[in-house]
Amino acid sequence: MKKEINSMLNRALLFAIALVFISCSSEQPEKGPFVLTGTVKNFDKSDIEFSHREYKLLSSQEKKDVKINEDGTFKMRIETEAPTKGFFSFGSVPATYEIDVKTKSGEDSTMTRGTNDFRLVYFYLQPGDSVHMDVDVEDISNTLSFSGTGAENNTFVNLENDKFNSYENKVLNNSYNILTWGPERYKNIINKQKKEKLAFLEDYTSKNDISDHLQSVYKWKYHGDAASAKINYKARREGFINKDVDLPDDYYNFMDNVKLADDFSDKGIGYFYFLDGYFKKKYELEKNEEPAADKAYYDFVENTVDGKPAYEYFAFALSRDFNRDLYSHFNDDSPYPELAEDVRKYYKHMEGMLAGSPAPKITLTDLEGNTKPLSSLQGKNIYIDFWATWCKPCIKEIPYIDELKEEYEGKNIAFVSISFDSEEDKEKWKNFVDDRDLSGPQYWVDEENHNAFSSAFNIQMIPRFVMIDDEGKIVDANAPRPSDAEKVRSLIDNELSRED
Repeated sequence: MKKEINSMLNRALLFAIALVFISCSSEQPEKGPFVLTGTVKNFDKSDIEFSHREYKLLSSQEKKDVKINEDGTFKMRIETEAPTKGFFSFGSVPATYEIDVKTKSGEDSTMTRGTNDFRLVYFYLQPGDSVHMDVDVEDISNTLSFSGTGAENNTFVNLENDKFNSYENKVLNNSYNILTWGPERYKNIINKQKKEKLAFLEDYTSKNDISDHLQSVYKWKYHGDAASAKINYKARREGFINKDVDLPDDYYNFMDNVKLADDFSDKGIGYFYFLDGYFKKKYELEKNEEPAADKAYYDFVENTVDGKPAYEYFAFALSRDFNRDLYSHFNDDSPYPELAEDVRKYYKHMEGMLAGSPAPKITLTDLEGNTKPLSSLQGKNIYIDFWATWCKPCIKEIPYIDELKEEYEGKNIAFVSISFDSEEDKEKWKNFVDDRDLSGPQYWVDEENHNAFSSAFNIQMIPRFVMIDDEGKIVDANAPRPSDAEKVRSLIDNELSRED
């Protein structure tokens, strides 16, 4: 009996050591499923949508319907190749907030704002995780809890959101601070917020065992968010007050000290949006300082960031600027063949929108209800405006389109407007064209042709502009806006000059 007991103890000791080794190992499975289970109270629907996106280059937002059982329990299993950020939305409820603020004169004041509170629960899930959630949707902040592997990761992302992304913080950061404070005071506020966030992250990680990757994501998110806020201050303030804003000559000096991650690929889509704004502003500043040094934008990026990170940014940039020159970075002679292969596979469906490709076969509907193919317009260069009556930025471009029509009247170019209004809003579209007395060819597309356009030109948002030559071939599937006077005229003039 004594030998049996010793044998059992030895096996138990070996098992415990193995568990310690596994739990202490920083290695995470590269791919595999995660399992999320839970119990939801006070939710009256039988299913809920889980929106999620992997922390990897060339990932897409995906959605999955999850069944909620009568007792409020659910179970979900998703295969993944990388850590994944996701969320459940349990609807919204009306709410009123009283927000304490400081006025310019230093007095205490209170703003009262009404809104809809969105009931959200966020997740950070790694391959191999098995996480359980309990929550009462009527009081998420006080009832949300996690257990299982990755519990502390998920607790962190929700605590962090409650602390720094509350409705009060949104009002202060998205409007009040921009409207109230001058550029230097605003930068100081943003710098202070970044320090608070980094301190919160450091404090939490010193007391809890969260993923190294998750720490890295939030660290670089805080650096990126702060830089983006300062970069966008001028444009956002001008949008609020509807007049030009003058900045001190040294305002953008902070750009020289912005820290960038060594690896962009696993920081999430938000980090790439920061990089996009950062590189473009830095390029603009350099061009203003040295007008003679007119370096192409992507060449500038490649000289600013060494090695693979530049190519990771190019892979992201293709989603918004899919052109042959940029795409050529991922040919067979690319210095990063594995990345190049992934990029070509991901963007294969978009190769038809490269310059020189034939325009898609689409059917248009005019104001009288007559249909005609897009190819019937062939013989003229075509500058297409994709818009809708509900799209305010689209409507802001109309006066600039009118200027182009007047300027190029009699030239071999047609300015064609194609509405993405829904079937239910067709009459609204017709009335808008009538009331505004819009000139030039005006067309509408049904859902099938709308989807065909969106797929062919990768249209994710409008307004969107496309240039097609007189032979029906694509010149630029992401052409400059009419309001971008210099660039759009350069594009049109260049195309017209080919005919001379």
